[in-house]
Amino acid sequence: LLSFSHMNRRAFIFWASVALLWANLPYLIGYASSTTQNRFGGFFLYEQDGNSYLAKMRQGAQGEWNFHLPYTSEDQYQSGGFVYPFYLILGKLEALGLNDRVLYHTTRILSSILLLIVLSRFITRFISDGRWQLWTWWLLLFSGGWGLLISYLIDPKYVAYELIAPDGFIFSILYGPPHVILGFALLLMWIGYTFDSFQAVRSRWPQRILIANLIGGAATLSREAYGAVFVGILGVFVIARSIRQRKILWHELILVVLSSIAAIGYLVYLFIALQTIPGLNIWYQQNPFGSPNLIDFLLGFAPLLIIGIIGLVALRRDSSLVTHHSSLIVPWFIAGPIMAYLPISISRRLIAGWQIPLCIFGAYALMKLWQSKRVIAIALALTVLPTTFLLIAGGSAIVAAQPPTLFQSSNELAALNWLSHNTTDRDVVLSDWRFGNLVPIYSNARVFIGHPIETAFFKDKEADVTHFFDPTTSDFDRYAFLLKWHVTLIAVGPPESIGLEWDAQNIAFRRGAYSIYRFSP
Repeated sequence: LLSFSHMNRRAFIFWASVALLWANLPYLIGYASSTTQNRFGGFFLYEQDGNSYLAKMRQGAQGEWNFHLPYTSEDQYQSGGFVYPFYLILGKLEALGLNDRVLYHTTRILSSILLLIVLSRFITRFISDGRWQLWTWWLLLFSGGWGLLISYLIDPKYVAYELIAPDGFIFSILYGPPHVILGFALLLMWIGYTFDSFQAVRSRWPQRILIANLIGGAATLSREAYGAVFVGILGVFVIARSIRQRKILWHELILVVLSSIAAIGYLVYLFIALQTIPGLNIWYQQNPFGSPNLIDFLLGFAPLLIIGIIGLVALRRDSSLVTHHSSLIVPWFIAGPIMAYLPISISRRLIAGWQIPLCIFGAYALMKLWQSKRVIAIALALTVLPTTFLLIAGGSAIVAAQPPTLFQSSNELAALNWLSHNTTDRDVVLSDWRFGNLVPIYSNARVFIGHPIETAFFKDKEADVTHFFDPTTSDFDRYAFLLKWHVTLIAVGPPESIGLEWDAQNIAFRRGAYSIYRFSP
């Protein structure tokens, strides 16, 4: 922030604080309304993924360095690998006596502050004019697309691009999980540091390449797709410069490759591990990250695209306000959509950071319109706000209603705590998948079903669970099912409609609507 004038610095801090508070409002409401009888689980969106991160932290706290599927019970899928190292390492800090959710959210907030500092500094690489910097800052923090408008006004089942590809928007990153926040901050540091190396004297390249690999390796360990994002952005930049100069810029190309060795090495390991380790392979097959269709993409970026194109056209007539780093912006603008639609499984994550060139161009348009056509500038600025408003306002309203998917009752917590003290990793728990989603946070027991991605053959197992708890299912069928899947414990809560009286003599825990039965063949 020292790069800005005193006035700009205060404005940057003000808007950063507003964005940070707004992005975390649902969390604040959740914890403020939490009681011992109904405790907030710590998440307001994609809570099943948030719980899975806590389960990974638990694996790390127990000394693991290899991630294995906590939501799949079969022995053949218990093999693991060095995946999700961010949470395995974060979990080891629980040894300091920190609660897992306190540690998770503290890391989120600290990573967010780091990202905002890095991002504010990153802007000054490309723009010298203070007003333009502020407009860019505001757009980066609060802009989104129109996908959520479709969800709210036309089709509630429509999944907005902003939710499918949160890496594409700074605000979506700010309310998201800490590994994405920290990974994105490191990605920007990595890009900026390597770009500076292009102008560094050759004698300092070995030192700078080493530092770039340390930053890039950490970024890729936090968010594996960011290694590919780095190579794509700077690769297109070098290609564009080579075309303009009509010769291949080998030194710059080699510098990009050498600065990516650590990241590429980890990506190669991941590729091999995901193909050869059964547990990771089944998870990978169920976890595609391909981009949605082009209409979804255009709706997601529609307002920024419109404003950005206006700014790009206007900017061609005025280059006095840019810096020498700005030569990266147009190649980045071109590289984003290309990477987002590459025929690879992680393509939708490769749109990360594309909002930056869009907002730089769009901010220029808004700045110019503000000087002469203020009403139009305000109208255009308002078009980028629906996602930010609807997501947080909607999320806050949902959290305030305290739905059972986001809050755990004292009875449910008692059942989970019983499992934590009375099970081993040889136990298999059968339950509704949402209860199963919580079990690995508290217990070493495996669950038959607990996560749409990390449970092998989730759809088939979901149908099996529905059949098992159907009151019309015969005891013989239930018994055969339990034997087939080596189930040792059955957890029954409000979602299930039977009391399993057929095995009532083996009840091990009961409190309120929650019961746990032991099964012995």
